[in-house]
Amino acid sequence: MSLCVERLPGQPIILMTFDSATSSREVVEAHFMALELARPLVGPVHHVVDLLDVGIGYPVIVNGILNLLKAQALSLPERQQYTWVVASHFVDESPLHGLSVFSTVEEAIAFIQVQLLSIEPLAM
Repeated sequence: MSLCVERLPGQPIILMTFDSATSSREVVEAHFMALELARPLVGPVHHVVDLLDVGIGYPVIVNGILNLLKAQALSLPERQQYTWVVASHFVDESPLHGLSVFSTVEEAIAFIQVQLLSIEPLAM
C-alpha cells in the first residue's frame, strides 16, 4: 500500500494514509480523491493526513499537499480543514509548524470529534 483514502463512516472525516512508497503523482491523486469524497458533505470536512509510515520523506509529501492547497486556494472551499499525523519526533518540525499535528490517528480523530461537538446545529 502506498496510499489509502477513505471517509470515516457517518462522520465528515476523510483519512488519507501515505507510506514511504507514495509518489508525488499519488499525492495529487489522493488529494483529488479526498475532495471528491468531501463533495457531497455539508459543513466542515476534516482531512486527517496520516504520514506515520512515510519516514524521513514526509516533508516532500507535506509540501506537496500544501502547494496543492495554495494552488487551489481560490477554488477550494474554506470548509476543508487539515490535520496532520506524523512520528512524534517530527511534530515540532517545519513545515508543520502552526498546523494541527498529532502523533497518532486516534488523537487526531478525537480532536476533530471534539470540534464537531462544539458546532451548533443549524435551526430548521
